[in-house]
Amino acid sequence: MTESDIAKLEPKKSPYMLADNGRGSVKGLFVRITPADTKSFIFKYNTGKHKQTPSRLKPYYKSETIGKFGTVSLEAARKAARSM
Repeated sequence: MTESDIAKLEPKKSPYMLADNGRGSVKGLFVRITPADTKSFIFKYNTGKHKQTPSRLKPYYKSETIGKFGTVSLEAARKAARSM
């Protein structure tokens, strides 16, 4: 994923997220795109805790918003995600 790839992403009727991929990518880093065409960097990570479901324990994930694309660069978002 590059900054120009992110800039080209089009909004849809519902918010959606795309994972960071390619060279230098960070596992758990996503770009969220809203119908209003707001693009934000989100970092999802496993807290190490689990929640009980009827059939099994599932990992509990938490999300942190790093910042809006344009204000925060892809490289800065990757650096922030690596430090979390």
